[in-house]
Amino acid sequence: NRPPTHVASTDRSMLSKVVSKDPMTRSNGKAPQLAPSEMVDGVPDPWEVTWHLALTTLGMTVVYVWIYRRTPLLGNTVPKEYRASFADNLFNIVYLPILSLYAIRASYTLGIAGAEARWRSTNFDSYWFLVLYISKNIMRTVSSIMLGDKKKGIWLIHLHHVVSIMCYSVGLFLGRLHFFGSLDGVCEFSIVFLNMKLLSRDFGLPRGTLYGLNMVLVTLTWILTRLLAFPLWLFVFYSDLYNYPFALEMVNSFELWVYPTTTIIIWCMSILWFIPIWNEMLEIFNDSSGVHKIKNHGREKTS
Repeated sequence: NRPPTHVASTDRSMLSKVVSKDPMTRSNGKAPQLAPSEMVDGVPDPWEVTWHLALTTLGMTVVYVWIYRRTPLLGNTVPKEYRASFADNLFNIVYLPILSLYAIRASYTLGIAGAEARWRSTNFDSYWFLVLYISKNIMRTVSSIMLGDKKKGIWLIHLHHVVSIMCYSVGLFLGRLHFFGSLDGVCEFSIVFLNMKLLSRDFGLPRGTLYGLNMVLVTLTWILTRLLAFPLWLFVFYSDLYNYPFALEMVNSFELWVYPTTTIIIWCMSILWFIPIWNEMLEIFNDSSGVHKIKNHGREKTS
């Protein structure tokens, strides 16, 4: 379960010098004491990475197909053309919390370790976050097309996933900028609660107290992990480029331009997607009865 062995290593004395003046480190100006197995630098073995991606994608496909075949029994009110999305929502009950945990832990540990770690280092959490994200989105995109998923906005979601797969794959195979990939991935935590909202719709449950509380969590996590986290990503990215010359020297044109552009686009999409979330939350708290059936399958868009 360890990330692939890396074939290069940076000088830890350099890391200590960079960390001592980095604003994101701990107050004592020292890097966290991480064992070599916890944070590594360099290019991973591409064959081992490919093997992990293949096995993970295959395993997810088997589980997803198993769930999909049982959707008629689990959600008999879900139209046939939306069963692929329904199966994905069920799959996400376990998948999203695990993915979010990896992203949060990786962005925290690599972030506070200093600029050198943010740009060059990887750890167990960041590596498996990328593997799980890429594998899931390969499986989901292919299965959605093959099963004729009719969810509204599905092609825009597919486009977003394809671009994300490209960006994350570059970071995974080059073994760098994992902090920025993980910080972007923190946004998946908001989908944990949005997924609960979608499942309540799929099962035709009424809006009640729990639904209202979940909508509060959807709103709060959306603001924190998307509307605020993406600007933070851009601030740290360009601050590092300005303050640490090594960062600009080590990245290629794709990483320099496509990564921040993708983050900006997802930020703008998140703002647009937040409007119906905010309106629904206001509607819930302004509704005196608080009991309505969830309709319009496939209305919400998620990333």
